[in-house]
Amino acid sequence: MELSTSSKFLPTRLLDVGNPETGVQVRLVLTDKISEPERRQKDSSRYMALSYCWGSAEESSRLLKTTHSTIGERLTAIKFETMPLAVQDAVTVARTLQIQYIWIDSLCIIQDDAEDWQIESSRMADIFSNAYLTIVAAVGSSCHDSFLYREPNQLSCDVKVKSHVLGTLDGQFSLRSRRPRGTEKMSEIVDSKWISRGWTFQEERLARRVLMFGKNKFFLDCRTIERAEDTEYYRLRPDWVGSVCGIPSEENGAIRASKYSQMRSTSDHWQTLCSHYSYRELTFAADKLPAISGIASKFSEKLGGSYLAGLWKDYLMHDLFWYSTHPTIRPLNYRAPSWSWASVDRKISYPFWRTCGSNECEMYCTILDAQVTIHGLDPFGAVIDGSLKIQGTLLEMEAYQRPESKSSLPQWILHFQNLEIALAAPDSAKLDPGESKMYWALLFAKCKGSGGSKARKSQARGLLLDKCEQEREGSEVFQRVGVFYVSHAFSENISPAVDLWRRSASESTIVII
Repeated sequence: MELSTSSKFLPTRLLDVGNPETGVQVRLVLTDKISEPERRQKDSSRYMALSYCWGSAEESSRLLKTTHSTIGERLTAIKFETMPLAVQDAVTVARTLQIQYIWIDSLCIIQDDAEDWQIESSRMADIFSNAYLTIVAAVGSSCHDSFLYREPNQLSCDVKVKSHVLGTLDGQFSLRSRRPRGTEKMSEIVDSKWISRGWTFQEERLARRVLMFGKNKFFLDCRTIERAEDTEYYRLRPDWVGSVCGIPSEENGAIRASKYSQMRSTSDHWQTLCSHYSYRELTFAADKLPAISGIASKFSEKLGGSYLAGLWKDYLMHDLFWYSTHPTIRPLNYRAPSWSWASVDRKISYPFWRTCGSNECEMYCTILDAQVTIHGLDPFGAVIDGSLKIQGTLLEMEAYQRPESKSSLPQWILHFQNLEIALAAPDSAKLDPGESKMYWALLFAKCKGSGGSKARKSQARGLLLDKCEQEREGSEVFQRVGVFYVSHAFSENISPAVDLWRRSASESTIVII
């Protein structure tokens, strides 16, 4: 496999892995202080990055870190034995591959400096996409576990064989199990802590190439190919970020579509990534947006427009219709506006716009303004406020828990004038059987389907809202509590329901926070 070489970008700080043969210890270096002779000698344009799990709060507290009080010491020397096992292993791999520098977050970011953390976390896209190689420690539950140590393969045995046909086939042979091609990688990491963590999601996807250490073998992935350690088997690797950012690939060359279609495809990719990312765990809930900001910055190169707490301003009519697959209570501490998927925990999905099968939508509302207030320096990072100003038809409805549903979603039925008008998927709130509550429904659009199955017929949909006791700029303020839809899967003819809705609803300008 042919590997491209270097990049001109360098992180603010790197670890020089030293040389145990000459007694040179590991140390932290400021990249703008590396002299020209040293740059040429050590090829400073090539560096590795480490993607790993810190572990629990107790395990993280024992992790060797760089702080204001220790940075002077780190710049002088770092004793190999003081580093956690995963970091020791990463240094060992770098030395073996003769790559002199490696980026490791705990040591290359000043951990007790909020401004430095914001600056460096906003550069994750550059750090991982420019690294010559990213080491993934997919085995072990914390930084204190070695990823180079391997447990013996338990699915193997020795057998004695004597053939009466082939005289040379006589002796003891070792048999071991082998996964079907294409499933090896997932079987190696499916139970790993690494695959469940929020920050590692973008670290893998931003990486130029990945050397992933599993329980029994390692895998080398580049932008388009995956290869297992012990086989000649190759598999094409989906290149979400590379295709979005214009990196040439075979798949990209096959695309022959209008500019709008390409943008919609990119937007769909973003929604898919958000869905996959949403179930990942974070030690600090406030990291929900920062931990995907690197990918967002890459997508902005293609999508353009304003980034609004996980959604894109130019695609709000599509991006707003996420739903929570396992509704749970919203976090107490503010993380994102209620209309952003980042405001909820657990997994989200995006089925509503995709099931139309057509772009022919009759719009019933207008987004007048959309904005967020960024917390810190990263335009794709944390936010402290956000709002949507929308003009549309608003109707108060009574929500009941749906008694029986084939769907796994805890769906509600929305009633108006004793008529069942729509189904709703709540974000977090729960209703007990027989309990009801009044909410406001904002009708967004009716889309013509492409016929065929019920899921591909016409649908009308919108946002389910709860009124807040406040006003902004003279407009009533609401919070999102879910999404709703009227479709042929629920009603054979949605037009009368929509007509009743529009006759009964009032035209309003509201703010959703």
